[in-house]
Amino acid sequence: KIDALRIFQFLKRYQPDVKKSDEICLKEFLMYYFPDNHPPINENLDTCDINALQKIRNFLAMKEYSYRQHYPLLQ
Repeated sequence: KIDALRIFQFLKRYQPDVKKSDEICLKEFLMYYFPDNHPPINENLDTCDINALQKIRNFLAMKEYSYRQHYPLLQ
């Protein structure tokens, strides 16, 4: 649940003006960063490929680490 929360926070931060469901934002995120490995557009997130979600988690962990390096007050 924590990973999903971080993913949705990331999406809302970088797409604040777009009024879309979290599921649609996550699918667009998957298609943008992992064009060869994303769930079909009609697939439910509950059945999303674990490997694709793991890649998102790793990507967000790297982003978070990068932000913490540049903004030490966030630690």
